[in-house]
Amino acid sequence: MITSSIIESFTIHFFLPFLNFVTFFLFFLFFKMEDLFFITSKKKKLVSEKLLETTENEKDNQKGKKLNI
Repeated sequence: MITSSIIESFTIHFFLPFLNFVTFFLFFLFFKMEDLFFITSKKKKLVSEKLLETTENEKDNQKGKKLNI
């Protein structure tokens, strides 16, 4: 009877709060990583658009130089 009481006390006071903390931490980490991934993918999209604009501008400049000659 005493051992079951000790086990029950341990479960309620130590294990369940620990499990609660771990669950919270994992969810927090998951959403943080999701936000980071979204932000980085947005940055990659912006960088690729700027790179595309730059290459288009360079092509236009080269065409302009060819036409001026």
